[in-house]
Amino acid sequence: MKWTARLRTWILLPTCFGLLVPSPVFATSAPPAETKVEASTVAVKTLDVALHNSGTLVGQVVDTEGKPQPKMPVTLVRGNEVLAQTVTNNEGHFAMKQVPAGSYRLAAGDAQNAYRLWAPKTAPPTARQGALMVVGEATERAQCGANGPLGQCLGNPWVIGGIVAAAIAIPVAIHNHNKDKSPKSP
Repeated sequence: MKWTARLRTWILLPTCFGLLVPSPVFATSAPPAETKVEASTVAVKTLDVALHNSGTLVGQVVDTEGKPQPKMPVTLVRGNEVLAQTVTNNEGHFAMKQVPAGSYRLAAGDAQNAYRLWAPKTAPPTARQGALMVVGEATERAQCGANGPLGQCLGNPWVIGGIVAAAIAIPVAIHNHNKDKSPKSP
């Protein structure tokens, strides 16, 4: 009888643990606090832009709030070769003339975008009429509960699992310990 109670306890412990702790906790670990990514490993989306008459590329440079960036240098690059450079006007607009169709990279400030430039009247319907460059670091707002050493420790799924296991095992052990004692008469 005693061994069946213990067997039941050992079967209930992992079952309760599995029910209390969600499965994604086991599948993932906390991301590192700071991740550095090489520019060559980042997937870049190429945007289609239609060139205007005689191969003129037009565009605008704005900040993250949409404000035009005057006097901002803009560079057109293919591979490692700089093909054209210009500066934005007071409204943040720029134009580069006699640009042949092809794949390019536009750089302005800290922004770099990949573009597929199309000759006039050959661009797909989804192509944009100009390049839009957004400069300035975008702010990502988030909340992270793993602040400080205690938060990082509690973010570890093994620590949480140990706490849950202890919360289940200790009351069961106390109950079994008290049940094994025979009552003493006064």
